[in-house]
Amino acid sequence: MTVTALSALTLAGCGDDASEESAQAATAAPSHSSGDLRSALMTEFSGTAAGENLEDGVYGELAIVQANDAARERVELDKPECQDAAEAWSRLPEIREAPAAVAVLDNDTTSITQVLVAAPPEAAETAVNTRPAENCLTYQATIQAGEDSSQTFTYEIENLDLEPVGENSRAFMVTASNEDVQLEFYTLFYRTNDYFSTVTLHGADASLDMLREFATTAQRKADEALA
Repeated sequence: MTVTALSALTLAGCGDDASEESAQAATAAPSHSSGDLRSALMTEFSGTAAGENLEDGVYGELAIVQANDAARERVELDKPECQDAAEAWSRLPEIREAPAAVAVLDNDTTSITQVLVAAPPEAAETAVNTRPAENCLTYQATIQAGEDSSQTFTYEIENLDLEPVGENSRAFMVTASNEDVQLEFYTLFYRTNDYFSTVTLHGADASLDMLREFATTAQRKADEALA
């Protein structure tokens, strides 16, 4: 399985009933169109470039989201109660139905995925604050790579100490490892009154410093573009 394919599954784990909390959030007209959000995405950063890896539309209908949803069906967890540990936000109805845009910036060694969603402030706040249950900070996932092929990875989620971004944010790292490989994924969620954003880095050059620099640069660009 490629690193790209694995990254679509890396954050498979558990949440804490984010959809229940979100059901109580007030709905509101989208603050921006998906086209607005697309124009606010980063397209180049530190030797990586998006090229044609840009997409916009309703979040739940984006090709990358549909691919992730399909990939979930190939994963078997040792803790069946754990689902979407680091991506519980992506199951919130207000986010799946909101305008969104995605950019994947990469080069030969590193990949950066940026998501912008015009989610209502209440849903965005729920998304940022949703954390995995304690028993799902470590779990195992067996990924079917073919009819007769599978790989089992141990996943660990670790909170990261990062200066606040936007009006509220949180950062963490997911490590996926087995006897052959160890992969680290650095992720930041943040929100403003106008949008919700996620940034995920993985690859040889991915680091907390790169996450910090990309996120602050991306926020400045988005804030200016969406003002």
